[in-house]
Amino acid sequence: MKFIIYQICFCVTVITTFPAYAQKYKTESDTIKLNKEYKEVSSDVAELTSKLTVSQNKLPDYQSKASNAEDEAKSSAEASAEKAEKANSGNVKDARKAKRQAKIAYNRAKDFKSAIKNVKKQQKDIAKLTKKLKKKQKRLSDLEKMRNGIRNK
Repeated sequence: MKFIIYQICFCVTVITTFPAYAQKYKTESDTIKLNKEYKEVSSDVAELTSKLTVSQNKLPDYQSKASNAEDEAKSSAEASAEKAEKANSGNVKDARKAKRQAKIAYNRAKDFKSAIKNVKKQQKDIAKLTKKLKKKQKRLSDLEKMRNGIRNK
């Protein structure tokens, strides 16, 4: 019961303070604040755009590294399988070589896994930056509308 009361109080507080966060510029005296926020949002848009471009340019590098790591992992796994097959009918020396090759194959498989992880992380970063950029651009257009509204008065 207490938990529900706390939730209700929290919701009422949030609802009553929400209009305070919605900053609207309506009069000419608000122009200074509007211009300041417009400048900040514009610089944020430029910064996010540059970060997004850098991230998008890095993505093909990560993808090519992942592709190379996949090829290495496959070839190493095949070599390991061959050594293991040879070790089955061979002596101790062949078994040691097979073990060494298996270790190499395992490490290359881990490298491939981390390369794929890097590609996915880069794609998430691009998506996140794109989402932030859209928000900032929307805010910039809202500020432009407010600026035009003040000018038309």
